[in-house]
Amino acid sequence: CAAEGTAGHAMAEHLIRKYLKQRTQRPVSEYYTDELLEAVDEYVTFVTGEIEDARRACKSPVLLVEQRVDASEYVDGCFGTADMVIITDKVAHIIDLKLGKGVEVHAEENPQLMIYGLGVLRMAEVLYDIETVRMTIY
Repeated sequence: CAAEGTAGHAMAEHLIRKYLKQRTQRPVSEYYTDELLEAVDEYVTFVTGEIEDARRACKSPVLLVEQRVDASEYVDGCFGTADMVIITDKVAHIIDLKLGKGVEVHAEENPQLMIYGLGVLRMAEVLYDIETVRMTIY
């Protein structure tokens, strides 16, 4: 259900912020089952690995958790929240966590992520000469 996905996202955000030594408070939810927490842990492990790769590739990568992305320049009134954005001097990487059961999400040419990609690219180009926009659905 949607509430389970929301609870999972909140825990993932908390754990990543904690890893980045940002202020955060552990969320509480009745939806935290072993299965959900295991899925969140796997995602957090993936993201922290990507963060460390970015730190090796770039002196000062930009690491944004739950970043609001404005894509209204491309789609009228369009904005959203990217679960994780990692920007290095060459790559802008958007990572989207999907926890829902029974809702099929197509990763190939995913419209939501491609629109986020445009918004993040616009943001990142202010800092770096981006060569690649990477989009990952986890």
